[in-house]
Amino acid sequence: LAASPGAGFAERRGGGRKRVILDVDPGIDDAVALLFAHYSPAIDLVGITTVFGNTSLEKGTRNSLYIKEKFGIAANVYAGAAAPLYRPPPRIPTFVHGQDGLGDVEPRIAPSIEASRLSAPEFIARTILDNPGEITVISVGPFTNLMLARLLAPEIVGKVREIVVMGGAAGFAGE
Repeated sequence: LAASPGAGFAERRGGGRKRVILDVDPGIDDAVALLFAHYSPAIDLVGITTVFGNTSLEKGTRNSLYIKEKFGIAANVYAGAAAPLYRPPPRIPTFVHGQDGLGDVEPRIAPSIEASRLSAPEFIARTILDNPGEITVISVGPFTNLMLARLLAPEIVGKVREIVVMGGAAGFAGE
């Protein structure tokens, strides 16, 4: 994905694209999802929100900023929830995603840009309210930012275009 997207790519990015907020916890898999969203001709990436999960909120936000900067992504990054609302924080799967969340492949991940001062839940709520029926939220991490946005502005429920999730658990709580 680091290579040029190829001839004709800019033309394909025209009208009819879904306006998307991508809610991530990068991790290797969400780093790839972020790049797919950025390069997709079907998506207008309006914001990147971060949440704890595959790594800490701090590292996930740093990873999102690093990817934004390295690949020239225009969408801003908004940091969100650092822990679950009602249960203890889960163990971070460093055995999968490494200590830095991106597989420990870079000697040092240090973006020169910063996240927005607006929180992820505030950004999600404001963007949906300002663009009723137009915003798709794709959540590929814990759904805490979505719940906090709903608590902040319950009326977003009827104004979001759609929510697309990667979710589910097998073997959770001994089942």
